[in-house]
Amino acid sequence: MLNINFSKLRKKRSYFWILSILSGLMSAAVWYTPFIILVPIIFTPLLEIENLLYERGAKRSTWALFKFVFVSFLICNLGVYWWIWNVASWLSFLAWLINTALLTLPFLVYHTIKKKSVDKLGPFTFVCCWLAFEYLHKYGPFAWIWLDLGNLFSGVPILVQWYEYTGVLGGSLWVVLLNVWFYQVLFQQRGLIGFFLVLFIPSVWSFLLNFGTYSTDKSITVIAVQPNIDPYAQKLNYKKTNTSAKDTYMASDLQFERLMQLSESVLSHKVRLILWPETSMVSGFEDAYIRRYDEINTIRNWYKKYPYISILAGADTYTVYGSKKGSQEAYHIEGLGYIDAFNAALFTKKSAPVEFYYKSKLVIGEETMPFSPALSSFVLDLHGTPRPSVKNHDIKVLETAFGVKVAPIICYESVYGDYVGDFVRKGAQIITIITNDGWWGNTRGYQKHLNYARLRAIEHRRPVIRSANVGVSAFIDTKGSIYQKLDYDTMGALKGEVLLNNRLTFYSKYGDYLGVISMILTIFLILSQFVNKEDEDEQKTSSGDGKKT
Repeated sequence: MLNINFSKLRKKRSYFWILSILSGLMSAAVWYTPFIILVPIIFTPLLEIENLLYERGAKRSTWALFKFVFVSFLICNLGVYWWIWNVASWLSFLAWLINTALLTLPFLVYHTIKKKSVDKLGPFTFVCCWLAFEYLHKYGPFAWIWLDLGNLFSGVPILVQWYEYTGVLGGSLWVVLLNVWFYQVLFQQRGLIGFFLVLFIPSVWSFLLNFGTYSTDKSITVIAVQPNIDPYAQKLNYKKTNTSAKDTYMASDLQFERLMQLSESVLSHKVRLILWPETSMVSGFEDAYIRRYDEINTIRNWYKKYPYISILAGADTYTVYGSKKGSQEAYHIEGLGYIDAFNAALFTKKSAPVEFYYKSKLVIGEETMPFSPALSSFVLDLHGTPRPSVKNHDIKVLETAFGVKVAPIICYESVYGDYVGDFVRKGAQIITIITNDGWWGNTRGYQKHLNYARLRAIEHRRPVIRSANVGVSAFIDTKGSIYQKLDYDTMGALKGEVLLNNRLTFYSKYGDYLGVISMILTIFLILSQFVNKEDEDEQKTSSGDGKKT
């Protein structure tokens, strides 16, 4: 048992600030894989702060706790995803501040419950509060689940093969439990055996699951194209300086020609599916007249020689309403009238109409703003074509000409495990991700986004094929291992065999059940405080009546 005397340190005025900053630095560092060993201690300093404020009965203790936790998470936010500055300098400040404030909520709710609880609920209440927060946060107006704790293990999938049972929330549960137990070991001198059990049991379980087989003998040959077209200087007539990119801009027909050439460089009669990245077709297609566009007709000419291929391609599409506003999200474009714009995936195959899938999880600031249509003017114009304005509400599984069912995931949607599960529950045998991670530049952003795809493969035991504009395109197996990839800032095309799987995992069937359970428990704990208060009032009233008698 650790035998450390913190009494002298606790008397120092700077003690709380040291703990706050230390927690922030560790919470930021742990997102870099070499520092994953810090996982059990990232929240330990904050739990110490919370407990001392509680024990001392400090006035305005909730406000005091908010200050220290806010500073800690602000350091974490800046350290983990500083790279969003490359996309939106002024909006990044807003993102950091809002997400930091939201991350304080589990600590504040836990502290409030603890202060008002008659039976002095232990620190494990914090586990419920944190999991409930992560679950609800993904459905909120400022959903940014990049920092969900279960994502910490995206770079070391061998540790979390059991995500097929729990999803990422299981990893969050593991992290918070480790911190709660380590806090007891370090500051309360108890719980050492429990800590090691929580540390090693999931690790051993994951190691054993890694020996399993999670695919069938059936396979499909797939091509993933990476055109490597700079999103600022070449892809769109846009620069961060808001000046024209005429000198470097690549015309849409030349971009399309590159996609065709890269595909043909590895195309064979064995190929059944070709992926082109998000917004790879930038001309802007009016969906009602999609068959009239030259690009679509050029693709269809392929089917004369390769009748069994299907193509999934990212594109900007729109619906024109004219002088009448056809939907709440529609906005006016000079010369067109009111339109709805979509970040879409087009799916084509021989002797079938073009199918559309529209992106559902839009990126705040780049593609959407919460609450009011009036805020839409603040959405960054990164597209040159009409910016996406409408979310998709339909889960659409696409079926190739060869009969393989495909989940068409677009960019940020790949961060949502249960959302991807909706496609798997509808029969998807493989997960495809088309994305454009070039907005962030050569930073940690695209690396983490790639690794999150590995978690989707484990959760649903489905192969993942990723086509990215500037990288990283990759083939990922059902254990989250990358077996083919094209590095960042590289032009090329991958071709590989993908083993199919039809089995539903426990997580695929039941989704984020851990979040639902935690939310119910947290609501119960909050409501119980009102019941306890009423009981206390009745006791006081009875005591007063007794004295009068």
